[in-house]
Parts: sequence; structure tokens; C-alpha cells
Amino acid sequence: MTTSDNTNPLSACSLNLGQVTLVATSTGDCDGDGVTNKDEINGIDDNPLTLGDNTNPNDGCSYNKVDQVIGNVSASWKTLDCDKDGNPNETDLNPQVATAVNDVLTAPFGLTSTVSVLSNDDFLPVASTVVTRTGGTASGVAVFAPTTGVLSYTPTVSEPGTTVTVVYQVCNTLVTPQVCANATVTITVPAAPRLSIAKAAPSGSINAFDNFTYTITVSNLGSAATTGTITVKDTLQSGLSFVSSSTATGWSCSSSGQVVTCTRTSSIPSGSNSSFSLTVTALSNGIYQNKAGVYGGGDPVAIDGTTAAQSNITSVSVGQSVVKLTAKVFLRGAYDTNVG
Repeated sequence: MTTSDNTNPLSACSLNLGQVTLVATSTGDCDGDGVTNKDEINGIDDNPLTLGDNTNPNDGCSYNKVDQVIGNVSASWKTLDCDKDGNPNETDLNPQVATAVNDVLTAPFGLTSTVSVLSNDDFLPVASTVVTRTGGTASGVAVFAPTTGVLSYTPTVSEPGTTVTVVYQVCNTLVTPQVCANATVTITVPAAPRLSIAKAAPSGSINAFDNFTYTITVSNLGSAATTGTITVKDTLQSGLSFVSSSTATGWSCSSSGQVVTCTRTSSIPSGSNSSFSLTVTALSNGIYQNKAGVYGGGDPVAIDGTTAAQSNITSVSVGQSVVKLTAKVFLRGAYDTNVG
């Protein structure tokens, strides 16, 4: 006598599915998955003989979602983890298939921006959930925080004005084989200005008390025009005195002690530059070295004096002033002239 395949004729939940030939009518729910026995046995097409859409009324993880009434599921079904993603059915939006959902992130250049990729995935932010980058076009620094799944992204200088991607895989490592899903974070790096500055000193002979001119060029290397005020600060070495500046290019300059401050509110388009000159006087001979810095204009990095973009260091050699004196000396009524 074989009993392993026997069923109980008094229990609607005791059956061999392969032996069912008639349309089921039971409205019970043997496995507590919120789908009636008849819907599981008959399938979506109400035909128990077409097996492709039939499910097992004794398996809480075997059901057609379209037939499920979530309000009718049992407490035991809620504790199951049908897709083995580490998230029980009760809190899993997709309890049959481990799912990761694409995310979007706006990441301005010069900053580190974050997005929690697990916030809309089925996987829970626990130690057994591992998130790994597997691809994408982003060239910046992308780091996934352990357990939380928070992606931190810092764009590179080439990315403002572009859209890049980070492809990741998230896995539940408590099961063998691991259960994983893949998704993509689409990152928009807004266009932004990027300031640079160059300073040119005069060549040739310069003597003390001569005026000479520095030329300062501010360039916008970024992907967007500047906005707001651009500020250039140039701290003159002791021994130099500010005289004047050119004003034809929209720059306005003033000095306080040795610090010359120049500002401009007119926009500098992407890929363009603007130059102006500073005229100074050397009060004594010597070698004078200094540089200038620029900030503002919407540059996300050079936002103030401490983060200003710096120019090259210029060097000017100033010689001793030559002064000719004529002296007339009377000796014994004679008249001599000495030139020194």
C-alpha cells in the first residue's frame, strides 16, 4: 500500500493537482495568500486543464497576483519571504520577485550629493544587504554606504552640463544562492561656470617710482555663463602702490592698504574671458612677486576668498632709480661744474 500520494477526501486542501479534471468551486484559501482555491486551481482562464496559469493552493508563494485580494491574506503569509530578498511579504511591494527600482539624482559640480537607492527597492537597509556598483557612464566618485545603501556622488570637472549613470546591483547575502536585482541611478550634473585667472607682468627695465601695469584675465572654463558678482583680489607686495585700473571692460577696482579688489557684474559666457589692467608704482628697487585670486559668478567651487581660484605668480624686477644732479661750486672766484 502506498500512502504518500493519498489525499483526504474530507479536506478541500488535500489534493493532487495533477488529478484535478473538473472546474474547482472552493472559495476557501488553503495557503492564506489571498487567492481562493478555485482561482488557484482553475487559473486565470478558469480551466484547470491548461496548466500554464494554474497555481498551487497549498503554496503561499504560488499565486497569480491579479487574483490576490491583499485584505484577505493570512498573518502567516505576511511573515513569508517569497522572493527571498530579505524583506517579508507584508512590507515587500513585490513579494514574488526581488525588485530594484531606478533612481534619479541631481549632483551639482563641487558638491557631494546623495540618494538612498534602497528607499524604493524591495531590499531592506540591513547588514546582509549589499549594494555594489556594476557599471554606468559616471566618471565621478560614487560610493555606496554599507547597510544604508545611500549613494554619494561627487562629479568630475568634465561632467557639468551632462547626464551620467551609475548601474548597481543589490543582493540579499543571507541566502544561497544570493538573491539580487539591478537598477540604474540617472544623475544630472547641472551646467555651471568655472572660473580661472591669469596674471601677466610687464617685461623690460623698470625703475623705482616708475608706473607699470599688470594685466589680469578672468576666464570661464565652465559649461554655463557666470551669474552675479565676480570678485578678483590682488594683494600687492609691500613696496608696490596701487595707482589705477582700466574700466572699459566692466571691471571696477579699489584698494585698501595693499589689497586691490576688482568686481564685475556683467556675465562672462561659457568659454569666454575678460581682461583688465592694474597700474602700480614701485616705491623702491627689488623683486616683487604676487598673484591674484578670483571667486563668485556662480562658480560652485570658488565661492569666497578662501576657495578662490588662484593665478600664476608674477615676478617684476625693479632697479634703482637714476637721478642726475648738477652742482655749481665756486672756488677762489672760479666757476667749476661737476655732473654726478
